[in-house]
Amino acid sequence: MPGPTSQFVIYPATTREEGYSNRQHQAKLLAERGISTILLENPFRGRRRPETQRTATLEYVSDFFLLCACAIEEIRSLIAWLYKNAITDIAVAGVSKGGYIAVVAGAVSQLPVSVAALVAPINGIAVFIDGLTGKLCDWRTLQATAPAYGSAEKRMREIFEATSIERIAHPNHKKMIVIGARKDKFVPLMYHQLLGRHWEETEVRWLHGGHVSSILERMHFLSAITSCFDPETCQSV
Repeated sequence: MPGPTSQFVIYPATTREEGYSNRQHQAKLLAERGISTILLENPFRGRRRPETQRTATLEYVSDFFLLCACAIEEIRSLIAWLYKNAITDIAVAGVSKGGYIAVVAGAVSQLPVSVAALVAPINGIAVFIDGLTGKLCDWRTLQATAPAYGSAEKRMREIFEATSIERIAHPNHKKMIVIGARKDKFVPLMYHQLLGRHWEETEVRWLHGGHVSSILERMHFLSAITSCFDPETCQSV
């Protein structure tokens, strides 16, 4: 186990990501800066797929919420484990859905950590209803699975509202850096702005591209993660 001055970032996977290859290069670059990375594979993905799930596509809508809840709880457990081993210089970082998971896990942790999130939605409404993905959803088929419960879109909106970051007050962050994209079609601009305004201590950085192009420009994200460990910019706790 590294010594008490070690710096660790917990890095969950993003949407439909299986394995670790997309994040390993970034982990190597962070290692060159003296930052160790814990790469997580989300439940229902890769080696963690249920036997009945043959691809990265989830079998049920409820699996999506279970995936997120489990990933958040696993990160909270890892934070507690690191603190137990005298490692307190910790950040949680994620991209897109992984960014949402990182923000929530860091906010609800009883132990203070820093957070860096790239093009992260403030809730599922931003992506699955108001964003581009909402236009691609087969709402008619989803409605047919449970017609007695009313509008499928209304039900989904209520669930996503209940799991919104806006419902989390007074996070236990040392520092939080959010990177938004001005031309993002998956997470509309207003939702990046809402996330930046929700907690006054949040530092918001902007990229001029879209959702995918901003994800590909990972040096901005690496810079944000590195800033989380800068003692001159971190809030005292």
